[in-house]
Amino acid sequence: MKSRCLSITLALLILVLSLTACSSTTSKDAGQTPASKSESKAGLIDPTKLITQEEATQALGEASKAAELKDTKNPLGQKLVLFNAASEKSFKLLQLSFIQNEGLATEKLASGYTVKQLYTDTRKNLQDATDLPGLGDQAFWVPSGLHVLKGNVYFSITLTNLSKPDNLEKAKIVAQKVLSRL
Repeated sequence: MKSRCLSITLALLILVLSLTACSSTTSKDAGQTPASKSESKAGLIDPTKLITQEEATQALGEASKAAELKDTKNPLGQKLVLFNAASEKSFKLLQLSFIQNEGLATEKLASGYTVKQLYTDTRKNLQDATDLPGLGDQAFWVPSGLHVLKGNVYFSITLTNLSKPDNLEKAKIVAQKVLSRL
């Protein structure tokens, strides 16, 4: 059931962003100590350095497993960082979807496509979105998550238990942590 919930969450995110994922690879990362600058080679940011396991635990309201990185291998260079609840009986999950201009496929960049265009297109297609001024360069909330644009980076934060009204506030706290480490 837990893998089904995760699969539905991932499928929804990919659908919302109109992505075509080809394959995925997975690696584990402790996600314990974020760097003040989380850049790696070629200016790519390591998204596992943007949220700690302790911060995920706080957002979930229960113990979290270590970060799990999924590379979607799609033309957007999208990376997913997943924090599942430590308890096998829980279906709670925090997901960070992370895209930056430097990770876009060459053909996307050559056509002038940027994360700002992706953000704008996504926002335009979600009628139930609420704009959130003061968070990054632009941000909006939909029941499936918080979307933030900051410079050359577009990320979204999804917390399961979507019926909980405090998910927006929890997502904002996580977003502030991410923004402080970009």
